[in-house]
Amino acid sequence: MSQNFENALKLWLDNLTKDEKDYVIRVQLGPLLLSLKQVKISWEFLRAATLFWDPEVHVFRFGDREICPMTEEFSVILGLSVQSPPALSNLDDELRKDFRDYLGITSRLDEFLNGRRVNLCRLIAHFTSPSYPRTVIDSRYNKRALVLFLLNHFLFVSPSTIFCHGCLLKVVKHMRNDCSPMALVLAETLHCLDTLRRNPEAAFCGSPLILQVWLQEHMRLIERPLDPLSYRPHNFAGRQRVIKGERSLSFWRDWMSNEFPIRWTIPWWRIHAMTAPRSSVAYYRLPGLTHSSFIFPSCLLR
Repeated sequence: MSQNFENALKLWLDNLTKDEKDYVIRVQLGPLLLSLKQVKISWEFLRAATLFWDPEVHVFRFGDREICPMTEEFSVILGLSVQSPPALSNLDDELRKDFRDYLGITSRLDEFLNGRRVNLCRLIAHFTSPSYPRTVIDSRYNKRALVLFLLNHFLFVSPSTIFCHGCLLKVVKHMRNDCSPMALVLAETLHCLDTLRRNPEAAFCGSPLILQVWLQEHMRLIERPLDPLSYRPHNFAGRQRVIKGERSLSFWRDWMSNEFPIRWTIPWWRIHAMTAPRSSVAYYRLPGLTHSSFIFPSCLLR
């Protein structure tokens, strides 16, 4: 991501109005603002973990033990209900109309759009400009753009330094109706793991943030919360790390190659049931932004 965009987004997030914070919480992204955005990504840890990823069956395999991320787990990390209907992307031809109707940008659209991609630098410059109007209607457009930036920055990371996929705007619209983006987030993260297994130098996509939290919880690299019954996702950043400080890729590769305790279930996530496969199908498809992925729920039943 370009430094100008990073700086502009950080400045915006550091100076959110109460109205903007309330809106982000209302669309169920509160834990991102309250805690998870403080989590520092350990790229060496994540790249080491990809060495144990099996793209054929979508599991991490550590010796003879397998763990696979599930939509329910990704959901509760962000504090979303596992019962929420899924948000879906849409590759229709209405992006320009959505841009006008949903973000209020009606002129010079070619400055903001490149085919089906959105120019994030141009977009954030538009909404953070001192000359941007602050009427009630324009404030509504502003908050929708903020959610788009949060999704792209934390949940749908793109290898592009400037653009995000235009169908993210559809996801933002669905989230206003209490739909969850986490099936899409998981699918894009699985696509990323598959790519990294083939090319370890590839850029991370999907949500490295949610993936890291998921791995650290299952690998017991985060201490148990002091009060599991009252634990909430926004408490995550305050919990103690078991292995502190920066470590190298070779350190994490060797650590993961040896026997380590796996936390098979996370009690404070309070997931009462996982998705079970239908009797005739061993897997189910996950919708992605542009391509579907898959998981094998049966791996959890072995």
